[in-house]
Amino acid sequence: MTTQFSAIQTSESLGMRYIGVEELALIIGRAISTVRTQASREPWKLPPQPANKTTNQVQWLLATVWKWMTEQSVTTPASTAPIQETLPSRNSRRRGAPSKAEKLAAKTAGLSIPEYRASQG
Repeated sequence: MTTQFSAIQTSESLGMRYIGVEELALIIGRAISTVRTQASREPWKLPPQPANKTTNQVQWLLATVWKWMTEQSVTTPASTAPIQETLPSRNSRRRGAPSKAEKLAAKTAGLSIPEYRASQG
């Protein structure tokens, strides 16, 4: 972590500069371990890495990081809109083994358990 966020400038001269995991973590405000994990398991949550690298180290172009950050700041408020409306209700479909009362009610109605549950919900 040799570079401080305030020291990194968004100028053309830094456009071809590569940064590592520590610097990216500092810039985007995440822990170093989180960035390392996301780089291998969830790369879509981080800026895109250059395709034609000559090293196996995890690196990003500084210009790509700045572009990704500006795109994220524009799209973040819209993507955090009402999540509750899109999720199905928790009790929309009961899971698990049927209770004895449910078995008896389904048998009395002449339905299978899934058919009985569908008629109740």
